Amino acid sequence: MLVLIWGRYGGITLLAGKFSILWEDLVIIRLSCGNVSSRFIAIQGQIVVGNSTDLKDLLAKTRPDFTIQNLRDFTDWAEQRVLAGEYSDNLLILASLGLDKDLVREEVQTYFAAYLKDIGKPYPDSLEATVYYFRRCFKILAWSEDENVVWGTLIDTFDRWYEFDSPMLSRVVNYWNGVRSDFVDCFDEEYGYLHVMFPRHFDIPRQKQCDYIRETAKRFFWLLECEYTCSLILKNSS
Repeated sequence: MLVLIWGRYGGITLLAGKFSILWEDLVIIRLSCGNVSSRFIAIQGQIVVGNSTDLKDLLAKTRPDFTIQNLRDFTDWAEQRVLAGEYSDNLLILASLGLDKDLVREEVQTYFAAYLKDIGKPYPDSLEATVYYFRRCFKILAWSEDENVVWGTLIDTFDRWYEFDSPMLSRVVNYWNGVRSDFVDCFDEEYGYLHVMFPRHFDIPRQKQCDYIRETAKRFFWLLECEYTCSLILKNSS
C-alpha cells in the first residue's frame, strides 16, 4: 500500500498502471510495503533510515557495469545479519570471509549469490540492480550529514544522461539530472541562477540547496523502497 499526500516538488509526470503520479505535487509521507516498515526508525514522528548497508544496497552492486569498491560491505553486512540471529550456511561463510586479510571477489560473489538462493531471492537482472543503485544514491543524498558527501553524490551520480529500458525509471533519473544541472552547472556564485530546467529552483537560494536535495531525495527513496513501485518500474520496461 502506498499512502500519499500532496505538496509541490519537481516537475515531471510518472504514469503507473491506471493512475498518474505528478512529481510536482508529490510528497510521500509513508510507505507500507510488506514488512518494510520494520526497518524504519521513528524519531519525533519522522521516519529515519540512515546510511547503514542493507540487502538492497548490496544488490545494487550486482550491476554488470558496477565496480565494487569495497568487498567488505558484503562481509560486514553478513556478520551483522548473523549477530541479529539470522542463520544460513552461506551467510555464515560469507561473514567468516571477513576474517581474511585480502578478500577474493569471486568467493564473495559466489557465497552472496548462494545466500540469495537460500532465501528465495532471485539474482537481480541489470534493470532491477539499477533500481537498487539509485535507491542507494537517494539514501546517501537524504541522510548524509556531511554536505560534501551530498554534493559529491549528486555530481558523481547524475553527471551523465542514462538510457534505461524503463520509461518510469528514466523519468526519475532525468528529473535528478535536472536538479544537478540547475544547482551545479547553471548556478553562478556571483550572479545566481543563469537559467534552470525547473522554474521553482529560482526560489531556492544557495544556502538552502542542500536541504532541498536532502528532503527531495527522501521522497524518491521512499518511492524506490516500495516493492510495488519497483514492480511497476520493471513491468513497464520494454
